[in-house]
Amino acid sequence: MNEFHRRAAIISLKTMFASNHFSICTIDNIIKLTGCLPDPRDYQALRALHCVNWIDMGAEMRNLVMMKVGQIFEQPGLDTRMLDETLKEDRLKLN
Repeated sequence: MNEFHRRAAIISLKTMFASNHFSICTIDNIIKLTGCLPDPRDYQALRALHCVNWIDMGAEMRNLVMMKVGQIFEQPGLDTRMLDETLKEDRLKLN
């Protein structure tokens, strides 16, 4: 994955996490971009959460979703550590 692709994926994830809801469309687009193969059961669980507002998930589930998304995109070498500060800020806003 080149730098352009990497940055596009990170910006897309940051935008999704800063929005009001989880979007499987964002995940699908980044999966296509990176070529990664997520765990099928994790992916189906994420798919079930499509368009669910972050606030409606509760803190524990939000953290699990963010962790699973991070796990998916660590595989193709997307440095999800770049998201850490954004995710921490988002968690604080929602709590």
